Amino acid sequence: MTTMKISTQISTQILLALLLLLLNIHYSTTYNLSSPSPARRDLISKFTLILSPLLTFPSSSTALEEALESPSPKPTITKKVYFDVRISRSDGTFAVRDNDSADPVLRSTLILGLYGNDFPVHVERFLSYVDVKNDGPSYANSYFTGLDPVTGSVEGGRIKGLEVANFNNQAVLNYGGQIVKSELWLEDGSKEKFKHDREFLITHRDLDVSPKFGITTTASAALDGTNTVFGELLEGFDFVRRCEFIQKYSVSTSTEEPGSLKDEVFTMQKEFFRGLAKGVGDSRLDELYEGKFLRKVDVTRCGLL
Repeated sequence: MTTMKISTQISTQILLALLLLLLNIHYSTTYNLSSPSPARRDLISKFTLILSPLLTFPSSSTALEEALESPSPKPTITKKVYFDVRISRSDGTFAVRDNDSADPVLRSTLILGLYGNDFPVHVERFLSYVDVKNDGPSYANSYFTGLDPVTGSVEGGRIKGLEVANFNNQAVLNYGGQIVKSELWLEDGSKEKFKHDREFLITHRDLDVSPKFGITTTASAALDGTNTVFGELLEGFDFVRRCEFIQKYSVSTSTEEPGSLKDEVFTMQKEFFRGLAKGVGDSRLDELYEGKFLRKVDVTRCGLL
């Protein structure tokens, strides 16, 4: 963007300089003047004076730098938390085996940096599910559900037993049959949000009382109007990349000719993974939607650093 602005500025200056030269030549040719008359000199002088600000090039690197846009300030990380995570085998199990090299359990640790100065409400809400003093809902008992096919965001923060319910026409959180503290993750209205302009950003959907969050795998302008960035992933990139390649459920239909061998293979594969999801004994896998992981992706422990 900066290079484009410089090129545009230089092109404009060159065009204006050529325009001035052409007017000078035209004037001389039209009136067959071998030397400028006082009137001509006065006209050229006034014209040059008007264009001089546009024809002036930066005289030093400092002047050029001042003409460039200042980069957006890098947000300050005020808190760090860790998530110990694991991805199951294709059969949904985590148990240690003598030889599971062909289908191993992936274990990793995520380190998340949070922007407490810029988005204090989001960070406070997030930390309330990390530093849990009692038996309340915690990210230590949560899992990642899938990869959003539209935004490319890895969806996490789904705490087992915690559901959004309706109470007196208001969204509340129900945990183990009890209503727990439910607050929106809303910042000061004057606070300018960061754009989802790169991978590994931590984001939360606006007007959502639930603790669910996402980790971007790519830049996604589609999230700018609906979500708020409040942190970034510092370590554990391998986990996010692995999540992109986990088998996922698809509600799409085959593009092959109905009844053809390729169409039957597509249907068989889809039903196999659906049956596998139900067979691992986890009720959460009964919910099926586009991009849903067909492996268990759990958080086993979390805490402040």
